Amino acid sequence: DNQITLTTEHLTYDLKAKTGKYYDGGKIVDPENTLTSIKGFYYSEKKDFFFNDSVVLVNVEYTILSDSLIYNTASEISRFFGPTTITSKENFIYCEKGWHNRETEESEFTHDAYVDNGKQQVYGHRIVSSQQTGFAQITGRGCVVDSTRNLRIFGDTINYYRNEKYAEVRCNPFIFSVSDDGDSLYLKADLFTAITVDDTLSADSSHNIFYAYRNVAFFRNDFQGVCDSMVFHGGDSILHMYNKPVLWNDDNQLSASYISFAIRNQLIDRMYMTGSSFVCSQEDTAQFNQIKGKDMLGYFN
Repeated sequence: DNQITLTTEHLTYDLKAKTGKYYDGGKIVDPENTLTSIKGFYYSEKKDFFFNDSVVLVNVEYTILSDSLIYNTASEISRFFGPTTITSKENFIYCEKGWHNRETEESEFTHDAYVDNGKQQVYGHRIVSSQQTGFAQITGRGCVVDSTRNLRIFGDTINYYRNEKYAEVRCNPFIFSVSDDGDSLYLKADLFTAITVDDTLSADSSHNIFYAYRNVAFFRNDFQGVCDSMVFHGGDSILHMYNKPVLWNDDNQLSASYISFAIRNQLIDRMYMTGSSFVCSQEDTAQFNQIKGKDMLGYFN
């Protein structure tokens, strides 16, 4: 059809319906793609190819292996069904259903979708992305695994805006992390957001600011806490806890109007308690040690 070439050992072609089919292997070649499969059907008027059994689509930028695939030469949209893998220089993708528009660079992967870029792994029931707008969304049991920082982020809706350098996690979000000493951290809230900002002193460096909104709670073996909202600035490694935070460390309960931590080498170095600061620890069944002040400063070994 002046754009593609179909090669096969046996071809059945219906002149009236303008449809062709093969059952013992075929190859489709156009200027940018080469596709092979055991079975194939071609609908000339619709420009649709339907391929089944051992489908391999090789493009300059990626390779698709699938059980079944529909490709439209006019719209350049590929639809795949059954276990499918997409391999490129940047990503490895797995799904059991989805589509990809090569012209608009939009994609949707569903049914146990999985994306691996080497540093991060993304899981979800549905993953959609657009290379042109830089937007990506994960819905349904979403999970982002950052292997470089031993960090896992969970949420039923995860949105990422590449151009704005902004991400948010909604609907039952929580974070699970394992530190170098083997201890684990569990953090939950109603909403997580993160933004990457450029450092004013250097044009080549940047840092992240992380926000946790409403009903914040975190748990470690040696440290637990709750607050209304939390902010972590990666530039100065300061963690802020807002609106009547409460902490538990060993036998101590600590509270203030506002609490912040200075982090050094991924460990707590200092703690600043501001406004109605109070520390309480139980001595025995009837006695308590209590310290009260306007502001307090704590040091950590």
